Amino acid sequence: MSIRLGGEKLNGKDFKVSSTLTMAGADLSGQTSYTDTAETGDKPKQLSVRYKIPFKDKAHLQQVVRLAEAKDASGNRMVYTVVNITAEGMGIRQVKFEGDLSASEDETLQLWSVSFKLTEVRSVPELKESRQEAKTVTDQVATGDTVVQEDTAVPDAVELSSFENILNFIDKHLPGSETA
Repeated sequence: MSIRLGGEKLNGKDFKVSSTLTMAGADLSGQTSYTDTAETGDKPKQLSVRYKIPFKDKAHLQQVVRLAEAKDASGNRMVYTVVNITAEGMGIRQVKFEGDLSASEDETLQLWSVSFKLTEVRSVPELKESRQEAKTVTDQVATGDTVVQEDTAVPDAVELSSFENILNFIDKHLPGSETA
């Protein structure tokens, strides 16, 4: 197995490339046991790359670091065309480095264990979404008749029953009462 980024073949041995496709969704169940979810869009696919570089081939480690650090004219990370059987199988054509690039020394085997992630750029779902026309927003207009408030008279005093008078008296004389 091998991988090419922007026409450059990465040099090393024991290449392991895996891919991740995240199906995004948000839980709508709240505190219940319902299984409803909301679609939150298609997320870009990722390639995880792991391989080994012998200490004697220091230039190969420098090559992957140079590719990871490269920026375009706008100062953004470089986007590379990727050639790899796993990337092809997953429909990934263009990627950029994302997250950590790790190079761990293995003194026993005299090599570096290198790992990094590549995130898909300009994915098919992203291109489809960009081609869709923006949905027009229309103002809502109220329909129907206007409601007019009628003049209602509020009675000045309400006659209370004898039981209600007793409760009103007690309420007024309780500690903490406003009218006590």
